[in-house]
Amino acid sequence: MQTIYEILATDHRTVLNIIDTIEKSESPERRKHLITLAHTELAMHSKAEEEVFYRPLREQTGDDGLLGHSFQEHDKIDALLASLQFGSAEDAEWMRNLRELRRVLEAHIALEEKDVFALAQANFDDAEAFEIGAQMLEEKSRFAMPNPVNVALSKAKELLHGDNQTSSS
Repeated sequence: MQTIYEILATDHRTVLNIIDTIEKSESPERRKHLITLAHTELAMHSKAEEEVFYRPLREQTGDDGLLGHSFQEHDKIDALLASLQFGSAEDAEWMRNLRELRRVLEAHIALEEKDVFALAQANFDDAEAFEIGAQMLEEKSRFAMPNPVNVALSKAKELLHGDNQTSSS
């Protein structure tokens, strides 16, 4: 069993690793495939996070500032992902949007792992953190195939290793 903090941190690292691979890839097709994977991962993550983590934390603390900002960041990330999903991965603008996505993600992750986690840790005990973690995994599974964490990690590993293996083609 994992706490909500461990699950969210793992999700964050998984998505940043996918973004790293996209940035290194020279294949527009591969970039589009990987951005679809990142989009799927982030959609599952943010929807579940909002439902089982942000909303209960907002109810418990009454915090609208920090958590409201986090909801807004999710919206900005969604908009950037949509532009990448529907844009041409060969285009310089596409790469600028990818770099902007990374910047926004890194800022969001830093704020969340520092300030939001601290707020939650001050309001949820360890048992609640484990329970919210279990709810997070359950909620993510509603948006994906069975066992979404393992499916996503397996697919990410396959794509990450596949990119290195195709460089001699």
